[in-house]
Amino acid sequence: MVRCAIYTRTNVGNDINHEELHLSQRQAACDYIAERQVHGWTCVGTYQDVGYSAGHLTRPALKQMLADIASGQIDCVVIESLDRLSRSMDHLYQLAAGFRHYDVRLVTVTAGPIDLSPWRFLFINA
Repeated sequence: MVRCAIYTRTNVGNDINHEELHLSQRQAACDYIAERQVHGWTCVGTYQDVGYSAGHLTRPALKQMLADIASGQIDCVVIESLDRLSRSMDHLYQLAAGFRHYDVRLVTVTAGPIDLSPWRFLFINA
């Protein structure tokens, strides 16, 4: 079984319908997981940061997801696109190192599996 977590995030902004954006991101990730259910993929949790900038990692749902990864509850993180996790390359490298440490896969709905090996990650996401 592949225990998948879904992570969604919306930016700060007054004219954004946060719930609609989260629903869209969550549905895309759910569909992605459902297509792989025959291979043992299942959703074990959804983590949602509403109205948070991608400019920092101090987001409550992200922190909870990272704690759940550290405690061995998650095998794979599914996000709509990489910028939902962070827009900072430094932060993405930091998160990728943590995912590698706990042997957690990162998958985007838009680009598929992300190779988290240090050099591959550097060149693909540069």
